[in-house]
Formats: sequence, C-alpha cells, structure tokens
Amino acid sequence: MTTIVLAAIAAVGALMQAGQTVSAARAKKEQYNAQARQKRLEGRVDALNYKRQGIEVLKESQRVMAANVARGAAGGINPFESGGSVDLVNAYAMRGAANDFSIARDNAGLAQQMAREQAYQYELAGYNTVKGAKRSAMASVLTTAATLGATMPGSPGPYTGSATGGMGGGSGATVM
Repeated sequence: MTTIVLAAIAAVGALMQAGQTVSAARAKKEQYNAQARQKRLEGRVDALNYKRQGIEVLKESQRVMAANVARGAAGGINPFESGGSVDLVNAYAMRGAANDFSIARDNAGLAQQMAREQAYQYELAGYNTVKGAKRSAMASVLTTAATLGATMPGSPGPYTGSATGGMGGGSGATVM
C-alpha cells in the first residue's frame, strides 16, 4: 500500500474514534439526564410526604380538640367559653400542631429545592462530559493530522534547525 492510502486509513480511523468518543459521551449525558429526572421526581415525592405529614398533624390536632370539647361538656364545663380551661388546652394543642405543620411545609420546600439542585448537578455533569469529549476528539483528530502531515512524502518533515538559526560563532576560530 502506498503512504497516501495508509494516511487516509489513519485519518478515517481517527475520525471514527473521535465520533465514538463523542457518541459515548452523549450516552453518558443521557444517563445523567435520567438521574436528574429521577432526583426531581424523588423531590416531589418527598415534598408530598412532608405535606401529608403536616395534614396528619392538623387532623390529629382536630381530634384532640374535639375530645377536649367533649370531655369539657361531659364534665359540666362550657367547652366553648372563651378563656376557659378547654379553650386554653385547645389553644396549646393548636400551637403545637401549627408548629409541626410549618416544619413539615418547610421540609417539603427544602426537599424540592435539594432535588432541583441535585438534578442541576447531574445535568451540568452531562453537559461537561459531552463538552470534554468533543475537545478530546478534536485534539485526537488534530494530533493525527499533524502526525500524518509530518510523515507524508514531500512534507518538510519535523523541524531540525538549530536554536541559533545558523548565525554567530561557527567559524571555529579562537580569539586570544
């Protein structure tokens, strides 16, 4: 085979390898994107669970307050009297429930925010993977092209000149 045919085969091989590098990076990016979608979904599920937890706290508070009213009425106390013992106990129960509900609501928001941040990190990793693969592929192709250019017949070949460029002191004469 001639040198030109071998050089063409090497160039095609380098291009195919570069294409494979970029293709593999795109597949990895899709994996990262799938992980990002999964994290967003997990964030929504966690947020719903926290909201459900907050609702359960409020429902339990209602049951406690209803039981307090019923006990007060059964004991001969006006359960609806403002400032009475039943009212004070119910206010205390409601305060605790409101705090727990607020915490659950905040946790829901935090879960979604954390999921969005993690998803962004996965998407950024995918983007950087493809970007790096493209740069690597381009470097590989350019290196192959430079190597082929230096080894082709009729090319000037690698540079072999001296650092002084042939100027100054080469006469061999010594000055006394």
